[in-house]
Amino acid sequence: ESVINDVLALMKNSFNNIEVKLNIGDDSNMSGYRSELIQVIIILLSNAVEALEKATAKNKYIEISVETSNSNAVLSIEDNGGGIALENKMNIFDPYFTTKEQSGGTGLGLYIAKIIVENKMRGKIQACNTGLGARFTIILSKNIS
Repeated sequence: ESVINDVLALMKNSFNNIEVKLNIGDDSNMSGYRSELIQVIIILLSNAVEALEKATAKNKYIEISVETSNSNAVLSIEDNGGGIALENKMNIFDPYFTTKEQSGGTGLGLYIAKIIVENKMRGKIQACNTGLGARFTIILSKNIS
């Protein structure tokens, strides 16, 4: 069973007027870290939903993609919520860094995601801005013993 579909089922009530686009080939290579991956995807999707709730975009969407090569599985989560402010970009994975003080953000979500991906899953997590929003990318090696 797909990790991503499980997370979407858990979170389905969060995506009020947000279209979720799936571009998933084979995510079975990611199932070795099922519970860790679920936690990371929930963090990333929750942040995307929060960004989209504040955004002015007309057709709000989150796009989830999985691509696999011979050596890697790459999961990306992209939204059109306006992106990461440049002054924050260097700090988003730092513990206790938050842009959501008013709404009770702890600044631990992306930090926890980074710790899980890099320490538990021995992968990489990256963030960049696209033309319309932000894209978070997780790169996992498929040769995990």
